[in-house]
Amino acid sequence: MSPESRINSATREQLVQDYLQHTGDYSIKSHARFGHYLETRTGQVVLWQGNTVRTVSPSQYLSITGAEFDKGNYTQYENNQALLNDLEKALEEREVSSMDTEGPKCFSEPEEQWLRFYSREGICNEQCPFSYDQIMAMDEQDLVNHHQYIQLLFPNPHTSKYNPHAPTLTRPMIEEINHDPDIQDNISDAMDLMLEHWGIERSGRHFALTENAPHRLQRWLTANNTDDQLRISRVLTFFYLCGAPKFATELCLFLQDARRAEGIDPNPYWFDAIEYQKSPDDSEQPAPETSDSPLPEPPSGPLPAFQIKNRAHYQPCQPCEYSIPIQDTAGKLCMTTVTTGNYDRVAQHLALYESHESLSANIDNKATGSAWGAVRFYDQELDQRLQQNNYYLTNTYIHRDKQDDPVCFTVNGRAYPSVEHYFQCMKFLASPAKGVTPEQTEEVVQHILSAPRGSLAKDIARDRKYRDLIDLKHWESIKQQIMIDGIYAKFSQLAELKQRLLNTFPNILIEHTPKEGKKGYDPYWGNSGDDSGHNMTGQMLGVVRQVLGQEQSH
Repeated sequence: MSPESRINSATREQLVQDYLQHTGDYSIKSHARFGHYLETRTGQVVLWQGNTVRTVSPSQYLSITGAEFDKGNYTQYENNQALLNDLEKALEEREVSSMDTEGPKCFSEPEEQWLRFYSREGICNEQCPFSYDQIMAMDEQDLVNHHQYIQLLFPNPHTSKYNPHAPTLTRPMIEEINHDPDIQDNISDAMDLMLEHWGIERSGRHFALTENAPHRLQRWLTANNTDDQLRISRVLTFFYLCGAPKFATELCLFLQDARRAEGIDPNPYWFDAIEYQKSPDDSEQPAPETSDSPLPEPPSGPLPAFQIKNRAHYQPCQPCEYSIPIQDTAGKLCMTTVTTGNYDRVAQHLALYESHESLSANIDNKATGSAWGAVRFYDQELDQRLQQNNYYLTNTYIHRDKQDDPVCFTVNGRAYPSVEHYFQCMKFLASPAKGVTPEQTEEVVQHILSAPRGSLAKDIARDRKYRDLIDLKHWESIKQQIMIDGIYAKFSQLAELKQRLLNTFPNILIEHTPKEGKKGYDPYWGNSGDDSGHNMTGQMLGVVRQVLGQEQSH
């Protein structure tokens, strides 16, 4: 049911309740003149008029409010702000109530061990000695020869008769999966590792057989029962119970269709997995209930849907744009704004610069690492292929002097070796959760600053034991400004890097992260490997380059 069908003609109290129950159906937008307003997921603006709720299109909203403003009447604007205040107050009351009644999460020791395993913080137990990173580094033959790893990656609710020490899936584990995006990312990467092992390619919930890989298909595309067919049953059960029934169902149907196409009967156990129900005469012993929670049932109830690398990612808080000169059709230069949606068109114009007399002197492909009007960074394989080194543009880069000592930049009197160190520290310095003491904050900040690499600083900050020290809601509202502040500090204070950044003008700047389904996929800070991502790091670098250029010209 759409939010409009639920709230049109509703009272303010009914709207507040709907907002609390379906928060994901709404977002708060901002207009430069008319302030903040509430918008539904289908793009309709929510208005409070008279005594009822009404939804209108954005153009209607601007027309209504603009006409009022022109007459010096601000009733609709004031109604919007009052409504947003009510919503914010209701959210705060719910959070306080939740804190008072729920208390801290408690996990049994096996649950805690498995969650630490998937958070890349160690092994699950001594009898299952693989860490997550060790499994992800396994080659094709390792995946054939070893067996315990599949039970670690995709636990099921019943004790395995083949490995009684393997973890069993419980309700608290499922709830934590659904609330921890880092664990979700790691599960998605593990799924892609297995799909590659089985000769299957994936994009979201769409699958295809890998070409020229018959030996991989034979692991499951055969009439004989194989270890990998049992593994597939386990994987389907895991995803079905963990909040991704659509993913499990579509994968199952794809596999069964592939078998039918080869004249092989469908595997009945795979159908059982996506219709999973605990049967009274189950031959395996049920796992004991832990944390006072029952064994999980298919998540059609209160659990949020766990999206396999296809969930909605955070949107930028505000536009991040910069301008560069490009040639129009007549060959004249004109300033053009670079946004995340026009890379292809801008890059095509920039590729013409080599023959443009007024700018050819400023373009040095070897120095800037540009290719077809864009400087791409982060992807080391791309750097090698283009014989370039753009690593200095990344947030994890640490600049060093001739003695190989880090050259830091400072913000508010504190020294940081990389933008990543600064960004991760600011999670705790700028957005401490209620009740966190300065001593607690300083302890984790010093731990982050001790990291010899920017990537390790990120891992430390993401440690589950530190998560409760951050006010995540506040952090999401300020992280964009924090990042651009760090990038500006780095390039404004380190003269060599500043000049290298300025030398990239007028190329567009793109953080070239891996494609969906690959480790390192990042549609927010990076470009998702195909320029479909927001590329916020690249956009911020362009903004900083523009500011530094203006400062230098003065």
